[in-house]
Amino acid sequence: MSEDRFTTGSIRLRATVGILGLVALLLAAPARADMAAARGAYTAGDYATARRDFLPEANAGNREAQYWMGMLYDGGLGAEKAADTAYAWFLKSANQGYAEAERVVGSYYESGKSVDRSFQQAALWYRKAAEQGLADAQNKLGLMYHEGKGAPQNYPEALKWLNKAAEKEDATAQNNLGRIYASGSGVARDD
Repeated sequence: MSEDRFTTGSIRLRATVGILGLVALLLAAPARADMAAARGAYTAGDYATARRDFLPEANAGNREAQYWMGMLYDGGLGAEKAADTAYAWFLKSANQGYAEAERVVGSYYESGKSVDRSFQQAALWYRKAAEQGLADAQNKLGLMYHEGKGAPQNYPEALKWLNKAAEKEDATAQNNLGRIYASGSGVARDD
């Protein structure tokens, strides 16, 4: 009899866990649908709707929504153009490891937009995004190594990152590699 109670209890526990999992899935589904709708509104140029849809997700900690809020404020799209507010959203997203936001935070530091200009901070953020495979960040990091900005001048390291970006068909990185080989800057000149 006690074995039957254990089996029955086990079945009830599994059923409860299954139901809770289903409820969690159903609650998460509208969030994914809202994100898809928000991205669609952004793409269609309906920035007010995109902002309305991204904002609750961003406030709830969704790193992708935080990135998009940064994009809206950075461009003054559906919101007042506000670089400080944009940076705050980008930084929240970047601190959660969202590669595009890491790249943008790097560009804010490189340009000194809304933050004190710091090539070291720019290189740090570009590296985070580059290590996730983001070609634009790989290109930027490669240039920083090539020029000795924010990182020690290191031609092999520069070529490593520029080649990674170029292999992903990043035209800017391909152009940068061509210019480096044409000038012989840190490499044997090769037209």
